[in-house]
Amino acid sequence: MMFYKGAFKQLRIEAGLTQDDIAKKVGISKTAVSYWEREDRTEQPRASRAYQLAAILGCSVIDFSDLKPEKWLTDKSEIIIPDDHAFEEVLKAWPKLSTSERLKVAALAAELLEKQGQSVQQKVLDTTHTA
Repeated sequence: MMFYKGAFKQLRIEAGLTQDDIAKKVGISKTAVSYWEREDRTEQPRASRAYQLAAILGCSVIDFSDLKPEKWLTDKSEIIIPDDHAFEEVLKAWPKLSTSERLKVAALAAELLEKQGQSVQQKVLDTTHTA
């Protein structure tokens, strides 16, 4: 994976987040985040973590890496709003989802709400970290 350190740093700053904020949201050290941004270091996040970072920054992974774009970005025609029964199934499955899966669900929900003209606060994504 190619990780574009400068682009990641710029996105983090534009999102109003510090290196410490990112570290806490991801569950890593601030030093690790610092290394990801330093051009003189070779460290970079693993691919699965890059998708998590994109959700935290409110962007796509393609904005700071050469990874494949998220499915929600490429398959917009497949987005459907579930009926009440389907929503209940999502709620039942929620505890079994990984953090990255929860972030994807939250990002998709935020996107759908924004399409309907409803504003979404960052708290929606922040709550996906709790079980």
